[in-house]
Amino acid sequence: VQDGWVTSLLASRGQPSPAPPKLHGQITIKDPRSRVYAAIWGHDLWIYPNKDSYQLGIASFSIPLNVAMVKSTGRHSFTLITPYKSFNLAVDSTKDLSLWLDSLSSSIRSALSCSQVAIRLWENRYNKVCGDCGSANPEWASVNLLLVICQACAGQHRALGSKLSKVRSLKMDNKVWTEPLIQ
Repeated sequence: VQDGWVTSLLASRGQPSPAPPKLHGQITIKDPRSRVYAAIWGHDLWIYPNKDSYQLGIASFSIPLNVAMVKSTGRHSFTLITPYKSFNLAVDSTKDLSLWLDSLSSSIRSALSCSQVAIRLWENRYNKVCGDCGSANPEWASVNLLLVICQACAGQHRALGSKLSKVRSLKMDNKVWTEPLIQ
């Protein structure tokens, strides 16, 4: 019913209906143990208190998948790891585990590969290799030195301290990449 209302409201405003979630269903958050409803919308995992809240579009929080990693941790369990928090989750069956792992992995890959900043910077042939060691496809940059660098060199730059080299990801640190900086 709700989908029909949303479609009608958006159509009356000349906007397309939102795409359905890639996957949705019941999951258990293990610590503290609570049963929730989750949905993968684009590059985010949305957590709802229950199915009714999902149907009303009232989420508790979302987890950005462009900074996440997922791994199986048991027969029906998996962990979604972010720089901020690790979420220990469980589902009801091995089939559900496979569906969630596949869908989350696919969304994470998609979120990482769709970085417009990296794509734009790699258009310049000089940005296709690390400015320090020459490794291909660097995914980091020193924003104050205006230098793209690989992950290994990014670690070395971080060790120098932020006064000398401010290291940022081309794919994850979206807020730092202003148009003048990209230019």
